[in-house]
Amino acid sequence: MDTMRADARQLTGVPADWSTLVGSWVNSNPSTEYITRVEIAEPTRITCHGMNDWGTVTATPYVASGTTTVAGFHARYVFGNIRTELAANEKFGILVIQSYTSFTDGRLGHYSREFFHRADAQDCSSPDSSTQGCWVNSNPATEWITGFTLDGSTLRVTAANDPTDWGTTEATLYMDNLGEPAFHAVHDLGAFSATLAANTNKGLTIIAAFLDFKGKRENHLCREFYFRPSG
Repeated sequence: MDTMRADARQLTGVPADWSTLVGSWVNSNPSTEYITRVEIAEPTRITCHGMNDWGTVTATPYVASGTTTVAGFHARYVFGNIRTELAANEKFGILVIQSYTSFTDGRLGHYSREFFHRADAQDCSSPDSSTQGCWVNSNPATEWITGFTLDGSTLRVTAANDPTDWGTTEATLYMDNLGEPAFHAVHDLGAFSATLAANTNKGLTIIAAFLDFKGKRENHLCREFYFRPSG
């Protein structure tokens, strides 16, 4: 018996396609106390690294409704009195992994949710933990901002379409109550203006870009994720 309309759309007799996830993924937070790196190999094998090599386990793939493309997976690691359940999904080039760790020795279980980017990005890293330095869009197919560099309060943006170089503008820098940096900036490019509202979370910068086309077409909002590549 199907319990949701999506159940009836699922394909049968075809393998799940892991190609969008295969490869090495690195935690965007270099100070993480959890998983630092994940290796994914077809068809269903994943290897996690933390303080130690966790070894390789079989993962259960989950596809987007009506497709064969793997959108996420579930895996389980058991180390004596420690059991960790991993629930992962991919969005815009970011692998989001939720880990649920329980113990049989009386310790309270703990939960984490962290973000991973592909390990093969070019290095343009900055040694500090702020938004300073070079950042790259996690989605290589973006139609909007491909990356940005912040030097002090000077922001330079590059884009996928003309104009590909937005030049520089002054950014206003902020800090939230948890010590995470953020910034706000406006680029006026003639045909349109872009108001950028950015915040950081666990090594990612998230930019909400409000694009005003000055009455020539409908305004547009895009929200995308940026990571600082590491060599």
